[in-house]
Amino acid sequence: ILNGGLMPGNLYGSIGDGGSFKSIWAHCIGSDAANIKNNDSLIVYMNGEMSELQLMDRVMNKELKIELQVGLKNKTINKDNINDLANQLKEVLGENFQIVSSSGWNAKAIGEKVKEIEQKLNKKASLIVVDGLTQMEDIKRDEIKSAIHNSGQLKELAKDTNTAIIALVHVTGNP
Repeated sequence: ILNGGLMPGNLYGSIGDGGSFKSIWAHCIGSDAANIKNNDSLIVYMNGEMSELQLMDRVMNKELKIELQVGLKNKTINKDNINDLANQLKEVLGENFQIVSSSGWNAKAIGEKVKEIEQKLNKKASLIVVDGLTQMEDIKRDEIKSAIHNSGQLKELAKDTNTAIIALVHVTGNP
């Protein structure tokens, strides 16, 4: 992915304050890789930080130059034309950009979900984005210790599945 910039079997982390565009960066990498004309790669985006509507708004804005939330608010997008937009997006991304919105995951559950998607689409994932490492299971009952633990688990998942993984960590305030 990224012409060899993201290698299979590796974990890549990005940490920063909320609003520092980590999610936008990750979804841009993912949607570029998923684009049928570019790479035709299967990307699984584990979305724990924003609403699915917010993420789809960003993807549609990037890929179709359509502001979904603005259109819904001013009623230029409604239930009658939302399917047309979904079809337009499918023409660009196919089934390659899969969004899973949830939280409380662990590495095993992420691996199982990705495997389920791979089997359904008969295609191997080349990238998993975990948007919200802190949205994963808090097994250590401490945000920092859990983030370290979950990072290690994701690194093992990347190796075991030979898939690149981007893990985003959103922090607030100064430590």
